[in-house]
Amino acid sequence: MRLIDFEYSNFNIQCSDIGNFFNEFIMDYLPQPPVAPYFNVDKEKYLSIDQQRVFVSIYLSEYLERPVMESNSSELIGEFVDSIDLFSRLSHMTWGLWSIIRASQGETFDSFDFITYAQFRFDCYFDGNST
Repeated sequence: MRLIDFEYSNFNIQCSDIGNFFNEFIMDYLPQPPVAPYFNVDKEKYLSIDQQRVFVSIYLSEYLERPVMESNSSELIGEFVDSIDLFSRLSHMTWGLWSIIRASQGETFDSFDFITYAQFRFDCYFDGNST
C-alpha cells in the first residue's frame, strides 16, 4: 500500500466521510469519450433514503459490534442519516471551495474544468442535497 493523499489519512467525523462517500456515487471522473468539463454527473445514482438506512444499519452494526436493525433502532438510524445529509452538503461546499483554489493553479490532465465543477458543487450545497 502507498498513501498518496496524506491530508485524507487522518481520523474524521464518521458522517463526514460517509456523506462524501454518498456524494461520489453520482460522479464520473472518467467520461467516455473524454470531453469538457471532464466529469459527468448522474444524480439518479445517489442512494435513496431506504438504501441509506440499510447502509447505516450495517455500518452501525459493525461499528458498535451489535446488531442495529431498523425495527428496533429507527431513531438512531434516522439521526445518523440526518447527520450524513448535513455533512454531505458540507462536502459539496468543501469541494466547491477546493475547486476554486485549484482552478487558479493551472491546467491539469485534459484541462479539467474546475470552475464548472465548483459551480456544480455549490449548486448541490444550496439545493440541500445531491439528488
